Amino acid sequence: FQTWLSHRTPDGYWDAMAPSPEQLRRVKAPILTITGHYDGDQLGSMEHYRQHMEHGNEQAKALHYLVIGPWNHAGTSLSVRQVGDLEFGESALLDLDDLRTQWYEWHMKGGPRPEFLKKRVAYFVAGADEWKYSDDLESIASEERTYYLDSSTGRPTGIFHSGVLSPDAPSHTPTDQYTYDPLNTRLGELESEEGKNLTHLVWGETPLEETFAVAIDGDGLVYHSAPFEADTEISGFPRLVAWMSLDVPDTDFLVTLYEITKEGVSIKLSSDLMRARYRESRRQERLARPGEVNRYEFNSFGFFSRLVAAGSRLRLTITAPNSIHFQKNYNSGGVVARE
Repeated sequence: FQTWLSHRTPDGYWDAMAPSPEQLRRVKAPILTITGHYDGDQLGSMEHYRQHMEHGNEQAKALHYLVIGPWNHAGTSLSVRQVGDLEFGESALLDLDDLRTQWYEWHMKGGPRPEFLKKRVAYFVAGADEWKYSDDLESIASEERTYYLDSSTGRPTGIFHSGVLSPDAPSHTPTDQYTYDPLNTRLGELESEEGKNLTHLVWGETPLEETFAVAIDGDGLVYHSAPFEADTEISGFPRLVAWMSLDVPDTDFLVTLYEITKEGVSIKLSSDLMRARYRESRRQERLARPGEVNRYEFNSFGFFSRLVAAGSRLRLTITAPNSIHFQKNYNSGGVVARE
């Protein structure tokens, strides 16, 4: 553990444990990657898939198949119809043991390709409860939908007085701000009293949990879109670009995207975490200069696919992962692992 703490950023120690581009080019074995919308290990699965697609040889890449179900991590071994209290249709259930058996028979015994693997990428559309297929990951999101953060109607510091996710760039909008105090233990007490776990929310184990969004009161930002006029499939990886300034040299951010149904049910879709000092590179720390405006690109959201129902809205929250289950960043700019 102390060795790990001495290698706090990606370096040669960690690089030695992952295949290099040259090693990926030499891989010949067929690969079946199985992950889920709410799989805490999805980040690693997708990184491995992307690295192989970028550096692998053409023969091996043609035999790399990707299955993305509506599951949590346990569901990637034995598929499930329910994550937390969020339920899916019967089609979410796959006999994954049988799929793996068919996979081995295909490649080791000359059997047929598994019927389920119609194309190299199979993904489940929650809400529609159906499987769809694509030749590659990039083709799933056929178009991008852009929203702008707009707070021209007031300060977006809670779910009941939020800002707007607007499809149109606002002509002028005031600067939004929130106050995060690492010594405020209110959320930690909430987690202890109610058995809540913010880590389960971040990685999707409790996708209907909205305690932490409701608890935002001046210590985070909240934005809502207008209701969707028709059922709309949203599939792919969200991304947020924000220009922000701090009055401290460092802090942590948690960004979460939800669907809010017309009945008021909150469904977590995806989230991302960032430590400000790694905004430009995970390998090179760069502390913020208090008052300086910097660009933050949140591009490590998890993949999700959902048919957002007519009447639903999107909710975006920006706050700090102030949790008893996360490493506490005291915003000093020091070595967080030692604080």
